Amino acid sequence: MVIIRLDEQGNHQIQNKIAVGISPEGIAISPNGQWIATSNMGSNFIPFELPIFGQRASISLLAFDQNTGHIALKDEQTWEGILPEGISFDADGDMLVSTTFDYLDLSQRKGGIHFWQIVGDKLKNTDFKISLTRGSHFVKIIK
Repeated sequence: MVIIRLDEQGNHQIQNKIAVGISPEGIAISPNGQWIATSNMGSNFIPFELPIFGQRASISLLAFDQNTGHIALKDEQTWEGILPEGISFDADGDMLVSTTFDYLDLSQRKGGIHFWQIVGDKLKNTDFKISLTRGSHFVKIIK
């Protein structure tokens, strides 16, 4: 993750850089700008038979200071999903939803939407999910 301060004269500056989970795919910023979250594929996009398959899908939660551009990794949580794509905050900024393209048990041929709660500066998996047809990519919260 890289934070760049844009300047009207084109003198853009990198404010901060920090590592997030492996193969980030989606990004969301909370409505109040306090949080940034990424959905990370891990290495589960690689064919199962290869020895490097296995890094689980994850969500990285970062605190963001809009005044200084400072970011800090606060939490990262994993789950049994393949190819997480979309991620979005709710209107209050204290819940996240993330898509899962598929699950490790490919015989089910389904994807889903997972719900996460921000408690303090940690992510809590609510264990609530909505099953969808395999292949879900994007999710958007509409107030």
